[in-house]
Amino acid sequence: MYDVAIINYEMGNLYSVSSACNNAGLKSIITNEESTILKSKSIILPGVGCFKQAMENIKKKKLDKTLLIFFKTGKPIIGICLGMQLFFERSDELGGSNGLGLIKGEVISNSKYFFNKNNEHLNIGWNEIFFQKKNNLLKNCNNSSRMYFIHSYFCKPKNKEIISSESKINDEIFCSSISYRNIECFQFHPEKSGKEGLKIYSSLKNKINSCPQY
Repeated sequence: MYDVAIINYEMGNLYSVSSACNNAGLKSIITNEESTILKSKSIILPGVGCFKQAMENIKKKKLDKTLLIFFKTGKPIIGICLGMQLFFERSDELGGSNGLGLIKGEVISNSKYFFNKNNEHLNIGWNEIFFQKKNNLLKNCNNSSRMYFIHSYFCKPKNKEIISSESKINDEIFCSSISYRNIECFQFHPEKSGKEGLKIYSSLKNKINSCPQY
């Protein structure tokens, strides 16, 4: 049994996530096999790239059904960057497409809210996160920690109470992490965010160890 199944849908920074898991002492595997995923103690859905293509890959491999089954087990689910966005109902990227729908809300282009000059809408680099509530995996991080972002879309949940941290671009606030039932997601990349980001992986290990039933 693996501590973490890193979901392979042929998109995303799989190996940097795997390296971060190893750093925290988490036994992980990169896989798209349903039986391996469901036997694992937790899963991470990473992601870099296009929402629409990601959903096409996920459905082609029938991972949407596997992720729903895993969600119902109550075991920890982590989404990173595009992986966070995929749990929402819909994205307006490339004319719009439906997501996994486990979290109510939508994914919207940064350009509609944050950027006006030269139509630039890619948020890349280090930015602070400000806690709205400390979810389990953020509990050992410091408020106003600087995390690494690279994204041109952001999540807008219908229920604001699930937002666990927010960040700012040009004095405009956006959701940078959420905590909903057994799902915890981050718009930033913990595995690329130095010591503060790696604390999230260590917290995942502690959470798994404190729940033997996982």
